[in-house]
Amino acid sequence: MGERILEAAKRELREETGAAQFQIKPVCVYSVTGKNSVNMTGEETYGLLCFAEITEFADKLEYEMEEYTNRKAKIEFKGD
Repeated sequence: MGERILEAAKRELREETGAAQFQIKPVCVYSVTGKNSVNMTGEETYGLLCFAEITEFADKLEYEMEEYTNRKAKIEFKGD
């Protein structure tokens, strides 16, 4: 597509969540080696992990998701 990786992350955040206002910050660059469903060659590929704080959602989601509920739900992660 020719877009920069951070711009792609912002676009995906808007498309996947309906985020209208947000701050997004890169956390780290990571790499994956080995064949998988998106990398048939097994060569090393790179990605960017980001953290986003969403402060406002669009009134209507017009992208990939068909339905969503409770977008302001608190998410908790529990360790083993």
